[in-house]
Amino acid sequence: MCHIVPDASTRDLMFQNGELDLIDLDTVDTVLVKRSYKVDHADKIVSTPCVVETFMVINLNNSFLKDPRVRKAINMAIDVDAMISSIYGGVARREHGIIPTGVWGHNDDLEGFPYDVEQARQVLRDAGYAEGEIHFEIMLSSAADSNMQLMCQAISHDLSVVGIDAQIRNVDSSAYLELRSKGKADAYIAYWLMDYNDPANNLAVFFGGPEATASRGLNYPDAKVMEEVAHARFIVDDDERKATYQRLEQKIVMEDVAWVPLVEKEHLFCMGERVRSFTPHWAGYGDYYIADVVLE
Repeated sequence: MCHIVPDASTRDLMFQNGELDLIDLDTVDTVLVKRSYKVDHADKIVSTPCVVETFMVINLNNSFLKDPRVRKAINMAIDVDAMISSIYGGVARREHGIIPTGVWGHNDDLEGFPYDVEQARQVLRDAGYAEGEIHFEIMLSSAADSNMQLMCQAISHDLSVVGIDAQIRNVDSSAYLELRSKGKADAYIAYWLMDYNDPANNLAVFFGGPEATASRGLNYPDAKVMEEVAHARFIVDDDERKATYQRLEQKIVMEDVAWVPLVEKEHLFCMGERVRSFTPHWAGYGDYYIADVVLE
């Protein structure tokens, strides 16, 4: 029998009492997960990537952000591991590209830019920028959740350490999308939840053509890359298509530095004593199928 238990505290108590066979730990306080579940039920925790990547969009029309050296310094200045620890309680992973972990076509060999404050400062000095000369705004919607607010604050702080003034600009949620699509947002933090298991689901949305990249506030200029992204979904051979997506991702992220990847949340579930196995949804969604739970 399946019960719907809306209250998180009640769910936790029922699981501890053996009344639930499976609990989604996204619904449990992170402190409790760390102190109780990861200690008392460590061998019963099932972990899977939740393919919702968090990243920072940067507007390449901005007078400072159109310089790839500035974008490289931004990537190197952000302490993603510290955000994973402090904001996500360690239940997340650092992403290095556009195609997140758990999605077909993800490139494990894409290393990304290292966190290196001194090197970021050096890149800016070599580019001729004085301390505090670079300034832009990180747009934050009034509807943003607490994690996004904290990430904006953390990024603003990290960039200040290397001499970049990135102020947070709070805007009403009703104006947020309009400002972004009209190129009036210098930068913003976003989530992208994969609807289906294919790189076309995010690469084409952000880099599939001038209209696509403008509507997302990126204003990426390379017409040849966008044309290749748009046509990649029609490649029949899977190996060729995967190689094409990974090559385009490498160029966009590492050569053009047009994407600031941040984190992908890890989704944890805990099985009760009666459960022999549980296979989460491929995308790590919490609305799992009951058929994926096997009881003893």
